[in-house]
Amino acid sequence: MGFLHFELKNLLFFLAFSLFPLFTMAHYTPVVISDDFERERVGKYMTYYIEKEGEKLSIEEIVKKQFDTLVYKNAILNFTFTNSSLPIPTKVIWLRLDVRTQYPDSTKKFLLEIKSPLLDQIEFYHFQNGQWQGQVTGGHYPVRKRMFEHRTFLFDIQNGTNAQHTYFLKITTSDLMIVYPILYESNVFIKYTMSEQVAFGIFYGLLIALFGFNLIEWWHTKKNFLYLLFLCLILIGTLMLIRMNGFSYIYFWVGNHWWENRAFPIAINLFSMLLIAFGLRFFSISHQKIVSKILKINLLLSILFLIITFIYPTFEVNALTIITAILCVCKTFIIGIYETLKGEQENKFFVTGAYLFFIGILLSFFRFFDIIETGSLLGSYGIEIGFLAFVILTSVSLKLRKSYQNAQ
Repeated sequence: MGFLHFELKNLLFFLAFSLFPLFTMAHYTPVVISDDFERERVGKYMTYYIEKEGEKLSIEEIVKKQFDTLVYKNAILNFTFTNSSLPIPTKVIWLRLDVRTQYPDSTKKFLLEIKSPLLDQIEFYHFQNGQWQGQVTGGHYPVRKRMFEHRTFLFDIQNGTNAQHTYFLKITTSDLMIVYPILYESNVFIKYTMSEQVAFGIFYGLLIALFGFNLIEWWHTKKNFLYLLFLCLILIGTLMLIRMNGFSYIYFWVGNHWWENRAFPIAINLFSMLLIAFGLRFFSISHQKIVSKILKINLLLSILFLIITFIYPTFEVNALTIITAILCVCKTFIIGIYETLKGEQENKFFVTGAYLFFIGILLSFFRFFDIIETGSLLGSYGIEIGFLAFVILTSVSLKLRKSYQNAQ
């Protein structure tokens, strides 16, 4: 029995040490590119290493480090809050992606897209010709200086039958550390991008048309101040989305790094201020002292954050700005419900629009944490759809109010 126990123990040790390398290798699960590969969200295949404060690793040093496996295999990687109760001012995170190609056609090309336009800088490394080759891109780099002139960040993935390649990405940002990586076959990417560009064209075209419609209404109403506020809301909201979608560096402030850092939080602050001012005037609630005071405090906070953003645009200020804006939309919606229940039925369109906009914001946040499906229309473009609904329904509400006033 002792001999059997000894042999059994040896066998267990042998199996443990034999399987250990397999477990280590399984730590880096590769994406497999097969014959029918078209597109895949590859966040779940990535492992990560977070640089400690003061640590500045080179590519030669990082390849020797042990990367951590993501606990939740999400399509979107959210490192905004990591290893601390509050985010550090600037994060540096390394990501590792292993790709195994089993594609017989070596002429096929594949692209890795980092669909996160707000990231400051991305360094992409791959091993070729006996050494690590790198390229640098990111939100701080004008589109004309990128390898691919695109609103997001694209990298070539090597092809070859039964070949496995390892890629490293070093991501540096002082803003939201949200990474959305997608691997495409190049022709599929072109088709998808063209469809997306058409959709964005229709979206921004509708916003321009609605702006023009309300501009005419403003002129016909003898330059009504409420219409002027709404026009500013449409303009600032559109610029905010243009920045968020990565178009600003292509068509607007090309190469202006200082403004690029501040444009998004400034637009959010201005939008909050305009929405509060619009709500105060639209609902005529100046006689309701408590409600009016709450909105005015919100307005003062937005002004304060706006000033701070110009001077020192930190993540904490940007986060507070976003929270203030969400609270602002939420308060406007609640006040609108109260006013509508009092009998002012023309307000219901504005209230519905504010509600849809708020839902769109929530859906986008849920997407960042993979609570809802990342590839869904509402998940991917919740804010855009919500904002468009808000503009359309508020335009209807203002038009109805104008008709009621003319009838009286």
